[in-house]
Amino acid sequence: MDGTENLETIVKYFSKASHISGVHGALFMNNIFGHETTKYLEYCPRSRPVLAFKNQTKLCGNYEHVLIDDVSQDIS
Repeated sequence: MDGTENLETIVKYFSKASHISGVHGALFMNNIFGHETTKYLEYCPRSRPVLAFKNQTKLCGNYEHVLIDDVSQDIS
């Protein structure tokens, strides 16, 4: 996914995914559509830790938030 998908596609992908991983960003807001068995792995820069998506209300019970060292201001 690159953020250009329509809402129907986003809901479909997130609701059927077994695993989702990536660098912290707005697409993680869509974890609210995930299934309770979906496993999440979100990478976030250690210098700018943001727990908003980890702490938001969602069905899944397996959400790992990993802090990584910054390589640059743009870790994506």
